[in-house]
Amino acid sequence: MSIFKKIGDAVEKAAKDVAGTAEETGKNVGKTVEKAVKDTGAAIEDAAQDTGKTLEKAGQDTGHTLEKAAQDTGKAIEKALRDIEDETARTGRHARDAVVSAGHFLENQAHSWGDVISDAEKRLREGKLVDAIWHVATDPLRHTEAHLAQALGESTWLNGVATAAASIYGGPGGAAAYAAWMTYQKTGDLSLALKAGIIAGATKQGLDLVNGMPSDTIDELTRKMLASASIGGAAIAASGGEEREVIEAFVKGAALTLAREHYRQQTDQDIAGKAPSQGGVAKLAPKLDPKLDPEVAHQFSVLTDENGHPILSADGNLQIDIRSMPRDSISHVGLATADTSAGLLSGAETSMPMELIAKLPYMNDMAYYHDQWAAVAQMSGFEVQATILPALILTVTGSDTPIIDQATKQTQDLKD
Repeated sequence: MSIFKKIGDAVEKAAKDVAGTAEETGKNVGKTVEKAVKDTGAAIEDAAQDTGKTLEKAGQDTGHTLEKAAQDTGKAIEKALRDIEDETARTGRHARDAVVSAGHFLENQAHSWGDVISDAEKRLREGKLVDAIWHVATDPLRHTEAHLAQALGESTWLNGVATAAASIYGGPGGAAAYAAWMTYQKTGDLSLALKAGIIAGATKQGLDLVNGMPSDTIDELTRKMLASASIGGAAIAASGGEEREVIEAFVKGAALTLAREHYRQQTDQDIAGKAPSQGGVAKLAPKLDPKLDPEVAHQFSVLTDENGHPILSADGNLQIDIRSMPRDSISHVGLATADTSAGLLSGAETSMPMELIAKLPYMNDMAYYHDQWAAVAQMSGFEVQATILPALILTVTGSDTPIIDQATKQTQDLKD
C-alpha cells in the first residue's frame, strides 16, 4: 500500500481531532503574539493586538474548515496535479516578467543617477554645498530601494526568490522583516506592514517546529501533515483570506510535509535551500577531479538497488549514489560531466552559468534530488530535461515560501 493511500485512510480519522486542536492552537497563538509585543510601542502594540485577535479567530475559522478540507483529500490531490500543469504553462510568462522587471530596475537606476546629478547641481547653484554632498550620498540608496521594490512587485519569480532568501538565511526574523518591508513599500500602511511581518515570522517559526516532529509511522506522518496544514490555513485566515483561500493554504501546508518527507526519503537530506559553498565537480570521473580531496573521492559509493545490485545508467555504466556525495558543499545544477572546467554554453555542472544558478534558493536542493531520481529511474536524453521542472516544483512545495508569500500578498490586498 502506497504512502499516499495510507495517509488518505488516516486523514478522516484524524480530521475531527485536528479541527479541535487547530481551534485551541489558534487561540494560544493569538494570545502569545499579543503578549509578546505588548511593550514595543503604541503603534506596534495596536498592530499586534489586532493580529493576535485575528490569529485567534483564524484558528477558530480554520478549525471549522479543516475537517471538510481533510475529507476532500481526493479533490485536493487532483487540484495539486492541475496546479503543476498550470505552473508549467506559466513558466514562460514568469521568466519573461523577471527579465522585464530586471530591465526596468536597471533603466530606473540609470535615470535616477541623472536626477541625482541634476539635483546636486541645483543645490550647488543655490549655495547649499552641504545639502548637495548629503543628497549625493543618500539619494542613490533611496532610489535603489524604491526601484527594487518596484521590480519585486512586478515579478512573481523575483519576489519569490527574495521571500525565500529572507526565510532561508534570516529565519523567522528574516521572513518577518522582508514581509513587513515589502508590504510597507506596496501599501504605505505601517499597521499592515507590522501585521504581515508578524504573520510571516510566526508562520516560518511554526513550520520549522513542525519539520522537527517525528514521522516514522503513518500516524506520526499524518499528524505532522495536518499540523503544517493547520499552520498554512491559519496564516491565510489571519491575513484576511476567505474560506476558499484558507482551504488552498491548508492543502499547501499538507503538501509541504509530504514533499519534505519524500525528499528526505530519496536523498537522506532535509530541504534547506542554501547555496553551495563550492562549484561543481566532474561526477563522471570523480577521482580525477582536482577539486576533490583524494581522501573524499574514493568514498563515493556506487548506486545499488535494495538487493545490493548496481543500478546501471541507460548506457550501461555504473552510477554514483548521489546520497554519498555532499549536497551543500558542491554545486549539482547542470549536466554531469567528466570535464572539470566545462564551457559556458555546455550546460555542465562545472560550467560557470550552472554554478551561478545553483546559488539561487532551492536550486541546488532540486538538482541534488533530481540527480538521484534520474539515476534510480535510469533516465536518459529528453527524460532528464523533462523532469527538471517537476523536481523543482516538488522542492519548492516542500519549502515555506509559497505559504509565507501567499499570506503576505493577502495582507497587502487588505489595502484595496
